[in-house]
Amino acid sequence: MKRLFGTDGIRAIAGMPPLDPLSVRKFGFALASVLKAELGHAPRVVCGRDTRESGPWLRDAVADGLAAAGGTLADAGVITTPGLAYATRDAKFDAGVMISASHNPFEDNGLKVFSRDGVKLEDAVESRIETIILDDALAVPPEDAGAPSRTTCS
Repeated sequence: MKRLFGTDGIRAIAGMPPLDPLSVRKFGFALASVLKAELGHAPRVVCGRDTRESGPWLRDAVADGLAAAGGTLADAGVITTPGLAYATRDAKFDAGVMISASHNPFEDNGLKVFSRDGVKLEDAVESRIETIILDDALAVPPEDAGAPSRTTCS
């Protein structure tokens, strides 16, 4: 049974678990780890966000977690959710992360993950990511200072 992912990703008050900086970094690490095991290479992930003020620091925490597991994040900036889904598939990214809470109150935010096909991740993949995030014994390794964690989409 999933505990973090709802019908449309992980949603909560930004800054509070599971959307505090450490948990979001762990989310990025878990996403990259699961994708790397599945694909056999370091994943390339595109990330977009809505205009909520928590979006930039959430993006940075996702990027740091991805980098800690060898992945990279391309920043699509402010974009619609369907636009990010399209960009994920069209530009052949391994996944997409949309930072948005749609119609929820301004203090909320969320992380929605798209597969390389631009559709919501399968429940089994979300469950594997969730298992890593909820593993209290797992400490996310520090980011390699020499590895770029984020690029900007043009």
